[in-house]
Amino acid sequence: MYVILRTYDNYINANIALSKLLDAGIHAHLQDEHTVTVDPLLSLAINGIKLVVPKEEAPTASAMLGIMEDEYKASLSCPQCGSCELEDLSKPKGLGSFFRGISHWLFLRDTQYFGEKYRCTQCGREFDRE
Repeated sequence: MYVILRTYDNYINANIALSKLLDAGIHAHLQDEHTVTVDPLLSLAINGIKLVVPKEEAPTASAMLGIMEDEYKASLSCPQCGSCELEDLSKPKGLGSFFRGISHWLFLRDTQYFGEKYRCTQCGREFDRE
């Protein structure tokens, strides 16, 4: 039996995580990668690209990805004040977020709504991942 370990809104981050797990000998694969890659607007509707692993390997895989995510987040800093105290804003939640994203894309033709965003907890500045 497989369980969803993480979800991603783009194939690059999903494949980086998948590669790390496969290199460690963990049997993992991606679901809905092609759908989200072809039409990123569907990412919110189908809950993104799913990284799935066998249930018995989930604790090990989750720990590995947690370490990798912590290392990445520690490398980020606020472009305004330089603080490393950041809040991740890139995971919209709920049906309301889905409709806000759709209307943002339809009326502004801007896909940045779906990108990775952070907010500095020190100065409050919001910024996109570079």
